Amino acid sequence: MNICLIRPPSPELLDDRIDPPTGLLYLGTALKHSGHDVTILDFAGGQHHDIPSADIYGMTLFTSSYPDAITLRDKIRQISQSPIMVGGPHASALPEETAKDFDYVIVGEAEVTLPSLIEEMATDQEHSDNIINCIAPQDLSKLPYNDYSLVDINSYDRVTAGETTVSILSGRGCPWKCIYCHTAALGDKVRMRSPEHVMGELYQLDEEYDVAALRFIDDNFLMNRRFLREIAPMLEAFGKPYRVYCRAQDLTEGTVPLLAESGCKMVGCGVESGSQKMHEIMGTGKSVEKMTKGITLAKEQGIEIRAGIIVGFPGETWKTVKESVKNLKKMPIDSYNLFNFIPLPGTDPFIHPEMYGITEISDDWKDFFMLYGENEATYPFSHENMDRETLAEMRAYMIEELDEVFKPSLMDSEFK
Repeated sequence: MNICLIRPPSPELLDDRIDPPTGLLYLGTALKHSGHDVTILDFAGGQHHDIPSADIYGMTLFTSSYPDAITLRDKIRQISQSPIMVGGPHASALPEETAKDFDYVIVGEAEVTLPSLIEEMATDQEHSDNIINCIAPQDLSKLPYNDYSLVDINSYDRVTAGETTVSILSGRGCPWKCIYCHTAALGDKVRMRSPEHVMGELYQLDEEYDVAALRFIDDNFLMNRRFLREIAPMLEAFGKPYRVYCRAQDLTEGTVPLLAESGCKMVGCGVESGSQKMHEIMGTGKSVEKMTKGITLAKEQGIEIRAGIIVGFPGETWKTVKESVKNLKKMPIDSYNLFNFIPLPGTDPFIHPEMYGITEISDDWKDFFMLYGENEATYPFSHENMDRETLAEMRAYMIEELDEVFKPSLMDSEFK
């Protein structure tokens, strides 16, 4: 069958064409290996594409891109009545609501389930339910390497250590239950590819595209210490600079030298807050003291640190904000992103707002950007003890204080 996969744009960002749509690449590759003709249209970066006729259309949905997806749906309907499937974080978090606007909603990781579903559709078999709960692949090393010929890989702007960067995924899942994070709605079982499978893809990419730098897009690259011990010497031999995301307190005397020696130049850490009380409220399981120690160890090994910080989670007060600033200034951070708390679909604050003192949540999905434009943020909820004006004042205070010590970093900039 002829399948057209689409990523809607995120025009609110200064540059939304940073990375290829990894999820669509995995899915498109799986469908190609099942014998289908696949096209990926990436509308990021303001690019225009003529939508072709296809047997099936598929779109990936983030909450803030939902209105743009509706616009694209209407454009498809002008030329075709073929089924339109949607997946991604928003669809997985709110499948029933999403099913009102699209023909099929794909919940979860679809590489295994979707090819079988499309085979049914190819033989005119009707599927009784328009919400498809997928069986996630358990052995990621059995998945084929992503077929990057489905996108124009040279059209993306990610930079690491001054080099154009290719992004790659080495594992999926997160065992932590941070209350603010939508990942909790998408599964917690950690699955890692084998180091050999990861490196096989990297060497193939290097042969085809002359890779200059890497970014591992795992939620936490340090989830599995054995994996790190095994892949570190392989990455050192590969000889390319790379960056990762991890929990700051996972930067230890056992992990930091492996990162530094194997070419890690930058780490993005979810620090969230310098207030231990806020970590307890958010359920992160993190220690401010351990995070400070971990970041210090990484800096001593020459690794640049970018901190992700959250302000405004229910329970935030001026006392916790000032405590956070005081302790953050003790961390040798190079740059930071300051995100407003957003009650993302699928999270407990979205499902049970009354338990968190949330009195109103915006019904405009465009308000669900945590960071956009020139380091701007949205205020999509009201709280009984913290109105939008107070949250804006807290944010402004933190930026003023932290800018005295660190450099702010836009969401879509990588030390260019």
